[in-house]
Amino acid sequence: MKFALRSFVLLLSLFLISCSIQPSLSLLSSQRIESSGTIIYGPPSSEVKILRKSTNEGFPLVASTIAQKLDVFFGWDSHGSLVDAVHDIRPDVICLGPYTNMRFVQKGTSDYDTCEANGWLTLDPSGNPIHSTIWTSNYLTDIGNPDYQQWIANKVLNAGSGHSWDGKKVDDAICTKRVEYTGDCNTHDAVNPRTGKIWTDAEVVEAVAACLKKIKQTVGSLIIHVNGIFRGDKFFADQASYEYILAESNVNSFSSEGLFGWTSGFYSESLWKQSVDLVAWVQDNHLDNPDNLYLPTTYDKDPYIPSGISVEDYGKYIFASFLLGVSNPNQNGFFLSQVMNEDWAQEMYAVDYGYSLGSYYMYSGTHVYIHDFSKAKVLVNPTTTSYQVPITGSYTYLDGTPVSSPITVGAHRGIILLNQ
Repeated sequence: MKFALRSFVLLLSLFLISCSIQPSLSLLSSQRIESSGTIIYGPPSSEVKILRKSTNEGFPLVASTIAQKLDVFFGWDSHGSLVDAVHDIRPDVICLGPYTNMRFVQKGTSDYDTCEANGWLTLDPSGNPIHSTIWTSNYLTDIGNPDYQQWIANKVLNAGSGHSWDGKKVDDAICTKRVEYTGDCNTHDAVNPRTGKIWTDAEVVEAVAACLKKIKQTVGSLIIHVNGIFRGDKFFADQASYEYILAESNVNSFSSEGLFGWTSGFYSESLWKQSVDLVAWVQDNHLDNPDNLYLPTTYDKDPYIPSGISVEDYGKYIFASFLLGVSNPNQNGFFLSQVMNEDWAQEMYAVDYGYSLGSYYMYSGTHVYIHDFSKAKVLVNPTTTSYQVPITGSYTYLDGTPVSSPITVGAHRGIILLNQ
């Protein structure tokens, strides 16, 4: 009887001790352990980081500078030894290149002679080869021909051989319309030799997907970076075709060369917002694969920069616009053309944004769009009217100045606030 009583008392004591410990454990979000660092309870893997991307345009071609200030470098044929030197310093810099054009060959070259001899040049109804009206020596090829697809795939694979490129760039790649396939050529009436009729849009989509698929299969684990998804409105106008090409081809990386600007002048709010929505679409539908990259561009030097705004303010505006759509921690990159070596540009990329707290939204009564992160707040005004927005909480500007509420978000301005 005494043994049973002692056992009961012991069990009761253990129960009461466990009840007192459990609530305090449930309140912990992190715990310092001197021997092993910090155990974090939360979503650290979802913290956003924007890769710093640049080309040789306006950026010093010095291996140590590239290794220090870039995460992605776009190079040309002549940069193979530079890429090797960069990787000797910092192996994780993603170096993409050299460039191969998927749709055009230049007359007077051995590539042109090969395509002409094999019947791979695209002809008009009169049997004449079709050529660009801007680069008049560039002639359009038959991307739907399986033999041409293998030939161009081998050309991509062998470009820059002997150097440590992480992937290859394929230009004039994605298109979904016959008039895009022919582009700036002397005619849009291109004959599909397999039908004897003018190419249809559906045939173009199938040919582009098949050609890119063959390229990706041929290069294996190398990254294939393509252009052709220019900005949001273009994508959403033919979304099913773009989605099909991306899914069917398995290309790893693409750019949007006119995401928030192309020629001088600001995009309208509607046009701008569709590009923000494209960035948001990419997060769940392309960057869900951690091996994929998204590397859009906006040019921020004359003659592309709009009048009435400095290079720095324009760079901050388009970078903040990009951040509105970013939520995936995987490989988002952004190329601020010709200013990536500037301290203010590097500062924006270095910010610890934390993780996304939800989708971007427009503040009521204004046209200011906001994206809240766990360690920062991003505000963008894509209109010609200034707005005041109240700020709840304690924030600083990038230069460390405390924020006083409300703040003014000027016309075509982007602001990044940091949590205190």
